[in-house]
Amino acid sequence: MKYMKFAAVLLALVMAAGCSDKKKTDSSSEEIKGEPIETVSDETETKPYSGSSEYSESDFSEIPVSLTVNDGEAPINSIKIEIQPVLEMLGERMSPCKADDVWQQYAPSWSIDGGEPQYDPYIDEVLKTPASAKIKMCAFGDNVLYFLVSFDDLCDNMHDWAICGYDMETEKYSEIFTYEGLESPISSPVGTMRYADGKLWFKCYNDDIQGYSLYSFDIESGSFEDAFDGKNGEIYEGYGIDNTIDAILNAGENRLVFADYSFDGNGVSTVNNEFRKGRAIKAVLYELDHDTGKFSEIFSNDNIYGDPVFCNGRIAYAYRNDKNKIAVHTENYTLTTKFRSADLVYADDKTVVLKQVDYNYSASEYDPTPDKVLLFVYDLEKHTKLTFDVTKLGSQFIMTDGGIIIYQGTNFMEKLYYLIPESGMAFLLNMSDYSAESHGNVIISRTYTDFYIADTK
Repeated sequence: MKYMKFAAVLLALVMAAGCSDKKKTDSSSEEIKGEPIETVSDETETKPYSGSSEYSESDFSEIPVSLTVNDGEAPINSIKIEIQPVLEMLGERMSPCKADDVWQQYAPSWSIDGGEPQYDPYIDEVLKTPASAKIKMCAFGDNVLYFLVSFDDLCDNMHDWAICGYDMETEKYSEIFTYEGLESPISSPVGTMRYADGKLWFKCYNDDIQGYSLYSFDIESGSFEDAFDGKNGEIYEGYGIDNTIDAILNAGENRLVFADYSFDGNGVSTVNNEFRKGRAIKAVLYELDHDTGKFSEIFSNDNIYGDPVFCNGRIAYAYRNDKNKIAVHTENYTLTTKFRSADLVYADDKTVVLKQVDYNYSASEYDPTPDKVLLFVYDLEKHTKLTFDVTKLGSQFIMTDGGIIIYQGTNFMEKLYYLIPESGMAFLLNMSDYSAESHGNVIISRTYTDFYIADTK
């Protein structure tokens, strides 16, 4: 299989980005007109902060934008890496949890009135059949695509798995680490994988603490460590809600940051099949010190509304002020909005992006379908506020230098779009919607057999 050189692709991306303003297309487009945006007439006030500027809704002219979906060539391109040949090379394995003396401990089962455990008929076939590799997590760093595959099809746990790498320059695949056993150094294949400082970092769900644990894997030595120094599963006093650890690699910088969250517990939401207990209300952020290899606290706040975000090396977060309005705070300013409910997507010295998502929880408790998704883009220099109805595009957003990637993140059948706010044009990207993630400047999505990689710079 001949793969495209990533360096050539990067050059093509730069050329595409440079010509995007002059590009003309004869392709068809679909106009989506948004419904009227929520307005609140009473005046908003801001909490006093020491920042250099204070903004309120009255500082911005609101401009509803009719969204146009264009099927022409997007300003950014992606490449497809076919992993199926690699998966076939890995072959098939019999996970240790299928052994005659242990399988009943791990196979899904149920019982009636506390009686003998009952198993689905398919279990017999699974126990005697070797499993092929399934991709669970991925990461990108130093021009290498890393991915974790699992051969455990009995309990979908970490009893038989491998870490692989694909070098984008040499176009060569390597098997970096493999494990077969019942005491895995990683607790679960459900989580996030990132690369930093020659190590892979794993945020994985841990049944023992009913929350997430953070692990590091040294690629050169092949050794694992508990990266959170035994603090996994800490419960915030007074809330009685288990927390989670969310590993984030800040876009555009070699920074690894994870967050220790508490949630309000009001409802659930699903992003890339990860369970969240409502909206974050408390957060402690830790960052990796590249010199010592240890994590140190860089942020703590017990009055937030949703997840803090990292933008150009700075932390921004939203909170509800004493008027019950959403305010966005950064090191340099505070923006008080008219909204009682909105989630922060992005905030730097020029732009603030918020979203409002209304879910139809009756559709499925664990996979809610948004009834309405509104996007708000504040321009701090032009003092304009662009408003979009992006319900048909998705409810998840990734910021790039020139636009916003929008996707739903629930299955392989959805699509990714690239929105240019100033023009209201949204382009369909040649990528899978499933498991779309930001890894530095690189966006990665995948199917069961392929990876899609796009550079956003």
